[in-house]
Amino acid sequence: GHEIGCFPMDYVALSHRNKAQCLEQIERGKQSVESVSGRSVSLFSPPYASYDRIVLGCAQDLDLQTVLWSIDLMDA
Repeated sequence: GHEIGCFPMDYVALSHRNKAQCLEQIERGKQSVESVSGRSVSLFSPPYASYDRIVLGCAQDLDLQTVLWSIDLMDA
């Protein structure tokens, strides 16, 4: 099977945002994917692999596991 994950709604680096901004971005992204797919989202990937304790905490608060990739997609 496949896993469904999400990015922040605006695909922005979150490591320079406060907790409220971080939560809003991740939650909006999660809700968007869930509304389109009809499935629960359980994974979160921070854009540009940019994260800190706040980002990880926000994902955890929203019951999301944070995942990173092992290949550089050159998306910066």
